[in-house]
Amino acid sequence: MKSTFYTVKVTNDQGCSGTDSLLLTVLPRLDVYAPNVFLQSFSNNTENNAFTIFTSKSAVLVKRLDVYNRWGELVFQKKEQLPAAEALRWDGTDLQGRLLADGVFVWLAEVTFTDGQTRVYSGDVTLLTGN
Repeated sequence: MKSTFYTVKVTNDQGCSGTDSLLLTVLPRLDVYAPNVFLQSFSNNTENNAFTIFTSKSAVLVKRLDVYNRWGELVFQKKEQLPAAEALRWDGTDLQGRLLADGVFVWLAEVTFTDGQTRVYSGDVTLLTGN
């Protein structure tokens, strides 16, 4: 959050003056967007073939991004990455690089913003393998 205090003094042609003040506070946008489905593809087409989160410009660090299968097992994890880092893209493989089957996965992200706040976001994403 960034605040600035403004004071304005005006005087008219007759010499009457007035003063007013305003405190302007700019709140950072704390938005995080995550698509809820992607089609796993290892072709050159990079459109919608991996899962990642998209943050507002106020984000300075993704402290962690985890993806879990339906049994609660961790299948993907990245820590301490800059927003939009290539490393945050999950391609539908597990921690050993094995392809996973179609299914719904749960994700959890901790994101730090310019105001120093760290917020937790979560959701689900459906993996489609095209098989």
